[in-house]
Amino acid sequence: MGETQKIKKLPVQTLGKIYASAENWDADAEIDGITFSLRPASMNDDIVPVNGVLVAKLKRPRCVDVEFSTCVREVCDNRPKVIDEWNVTIMESEFGDPKYPTTPTMRLEYKNFRPSSDKFEKGCLKVELKIGGEKFEAIEDAVYLNGW
Repeated sequence: MGETQKIKKLPVQTLGKIYASAENWDADAEIDGITFSLRPASMNDDIVPVNGVLVAKLKRPRCVDVEFSTCVREVCDNRPKVIDEWNVTIMESEFGDPKYPTTPTMRLEYKNFRPSSDKFEKGCLKVELKIGGEKFEAIEDAVYLNGW
């Protein structure tokens, strides 16, 4: 008879860096939303499949430095206006094979926001992954909202 081997689950230590971009994933010409890979990782930087809740907020950066009527430096902090937000349930099964997990691609469809025609319009994406009583955060501070 075959034995089933239990896979030891490592604790999540970090959400790591996210690289978000605006993408079109259907047949029309408009940008549909934000995509990024979700990568909860252990202390050894191994991907850790989790059940949890992803909370993401897309914000406008705040201009903090103006030269000749043009903003030359923006920051993402707690003061920018939230322009869209999402709550997504994450399941361990989204990480594929438990022995060799992969990072699931998150697709956050614009709900309340529509990009302008400005190709350089940017946003900040703050991501929180809630697992039980723990919370892990990551921020992408230069998401070009019209694609790139």
